[in-house]
Amino acid sequence: MRIASRNSSGRVARLSLDGLTPLEISGQDLRVVVGRTVGWQHIKSTAFELRRQGPRGGQGAVYRFSGHGSGHGVGLCVIGSTNLAARGVGAPSILAKYFPGADISTPLSRPAPDTSGVLVSLPDDDEGERATIAKLTIQARDELAATLGMPTPAKITLRFHPTTDDYERATGQSWFTSGAWVNDGVKAELHLLPLAVLRERDVLERTIRYALVHAMADAVLAKRPAWVREGAAIYFAGERPVPGQGTAAAAPRLEPRGSCPDDNELLRPVSAGALSNAYARARSCFARQLATGKNWRDVK
Repeated sequence: MRIASRNSSGRVARLSLDGLTPLEISGQDLRVVVGRTVGWQHIKSTAFELRRQGPRGGQGAVYRFSGHGSGHGVGLCVIGSTNLAARGVGAPSILAKYFPGADISTPLSRPAPDTSGVLVSLPDDDEGERATIAKLTIQARDELAATLGMPTPAKITLRFHPTTDDYERATGQSWFTSGAWVNDGVKAELHLLPLAVLRERDVLERTIRYALVHAMADAVLAKRPAWVREGAAIYFAGERPVPGQGTAAAAPRLEPRGSCPDDNELLRPVSAGALSNAYARARSCFARQLATGKNWRDVK
């Protein structure tokens, strides 16, 4: 086992596991599994160093973790802010420490956002993020409905899994996917990797938008090849209307030409690189047809 990569704050993003399946896991997954198995006091955060001790290739080798901090490293530190408050430090100073450069002001009176139709399922450790994720989803839902000219879904459920392994078991998808849109005819849900993993990859908003496009457009595109449905979801998940120009936006950005991927390449990818390539080609095929003046409903 060795550290494969770190994120911008120096925390462990990925760990390589030679000879095991999967070959890589996230630092957060390791922390959660160890915490739930032998106790949270052992690996308190993903800000750690890893050193192997003992003979290589034989029995008796151990791994020593050394690090600092607690929690997932996203947002305000509960323990640190509590200790500062106990010493008499005021709220503005505490916020300035954890969010330097942020403007602190009195919020304007405004109606509470309507969260009807958006259900968010989170592990206990992430419960504090519920309102933020619901607000993000509602904003993306309303924007995409206007862009596509479709009604908003009556209900959409976002289910964040506590670990990557849990996500893989529930969806049958590999760790290198970010989310899986599951519609069995009875209920439709977006299953997502752990929240911390999506934020480390910087794909949280895009993954939610991707699922919303599927929720609105799949019925129209149901009998088309997979690249049409996936191309639409990827295209609109990454696009934003240009301010002041409604939903017309700018001309589609075209990728290099290539064959459109077949269903197996998109639905049963063999690797992260293969899926990334298939997604890029699906988006390119979709965008090329839009560039000829076609409506998204007519792409085939």
